[in-house]
Amino acid sequence: MNNNIPAISLRTWGVSDVGRVRNNNEDSYLMVDLTTGTLLTQEVPTPSPGFLLMVADGMGGHQAGEVASRMAVEAVSQHVSLSLSGSRFPSRRRFVEILREAIIEANTAIYDVSHADEARQGMGTTLTAAGVYDGAAFFAQVGDSRAYVLRTNTVARMTEDQNLATKLAAAGTEPLDQSTVAPYQNVLLQALGAEPQVTVPVSFLELRRGDWIVVCSDGLTNFVGDEEIRDTLWQAENPQVACHTLVETANARGGRDNITVIAAYCNGPSLSAPRENEPLDAQAFVHPWWYRFVRFLGY
Repeated sequence: MNNNIPAISLRTWGVSDVGRVRNNNEDSYLMVDLTTGTLLTQEVPTPSPGFLLMVADGMGGHQAGEVASRMAVEAVSQHVSLSLSGSRFPSRRRFVEILREAIIEANTAIYDVSHADEARQGMGTTLTAAGVYDGAAFFAQVGDSRAYVLRTNTVARMTEDQNLATKLAAAGTEPLDQSTVAPYQNVLLQALGAEPQVTVPVSFLELRRGDWIVVCSDGLTNFVGDEEIRDTLWQAENPQVACHTLVETANARGGRDNITVIAAYCNGPSLSAPRENEPLDAQAFVHPWWYRFVRFLGY
């Protein structure tokens, strides 16, 4: 445990829009100050040792997708906030473990509801969470909602879409005709609530002063490219303007899906300035064998 986790000043904003075609909004998002458990609802800079930014994209008829996505963000927020309550803060390894535990528990809860209530049968949701903690951002993902970081004039994805298109591309067997890619993009490899177990990959990046974090649903990224996201953030006066501009762009191109985006600007004296030629690549967070063994023994 560590009492000296540095505080980061975060300016945040989030928007969720039904789009131009659908009747219901099945997306959900939450922005939480982990030290107090309170929701971040304003763009005022908030200093804290820990934040959690989450977007979930639900699926399922009879408004079940709305239920699944809301269950996901609320369950994860509650678990992580309670685990971090008090004046002492865990190591990075334990923080990642808590985040994974929270998402796995949310999966179980959604799966159980979907099998106990016929009206909720088949419901599920993506979930992408950015945990800002100890000067770094930790990105946990199930599904294809994305997270990005913008540093100076470079934007990079912090997550990898968990869908069939990405799997085929990695195997070198993606469709040659790009017009046929969309159906593969819509086939998720996993989602919360779909199966009894779920795998939660986590990546991390050391934050620098002036970094932007974006977490969003595919209702944005299916219509707005990475470079456009970069340019919007670069030109935006603040996170509120960035979010609304991105949503407006997606809607102007048809708005055929729900659109949700969180933008956060990172600042504060605890963060170092960007370093020249520093790579903007998220690294997989893997617990060393001895840590997994110690946790297995119950320590």
